Amino acid sequence: MLEAVIIYSSIFLGKLLYAIAKEEIKEWKRYITSAKNLLIIFISLTLIYLSPEFKMVISIIIGFILFSFLKNMYLLIGLSALLSIFTASTIILSSLILLLSLIYSSLSKFKMKEVIFATLYFALPFILISLETFIKANFSIFSGLAVGGLLAQLRARSSAW
Repeated sequence: MLEAVIIYSSIFLGKLLYAIAKEEIKEWKRYITSAKNLLIIFISLTLIYLSPEFKMVISIIIGFILFSFLKNMYLLIGLSALLSIFTASTIILSSLILLLSLIYSSLSKFKMKEVIFATLYFALPFILISLETFIKANFSIFSGLAVGGLLAQLRARSSAW
């Protein structure tokens, strides 16, 4: 659970990074966006590797369609952070999610409304933490939703909101 708190704090660190290095981020935005997309691909491949079941394909398609309309990356970061708690390779997945959260949040300046919504969307998947056995039993479905959503974010415009 400490991993989720650290990942959540990277949202604020990314906003602080934007405040400190505005010009550099604007100058290197293309490369930062490419790094974000690469991390999305790595996280997706890791989640697929950790749960290689056929029923995951259906949930990837559902997640892709759902998150093509619901374009909120913080919900996906929260869901991925929740899933990383239940995996055998927690450190690898959590560190990739931490980097994604840091990079994604550094692409836009600090707005109180955005931070409040980011907090709510990030915390929303953690409502399911009490259903640990349900999540473990249906890990491939939740992973598929996360992978589909992350892949839908690759298609979306590269803005933070």
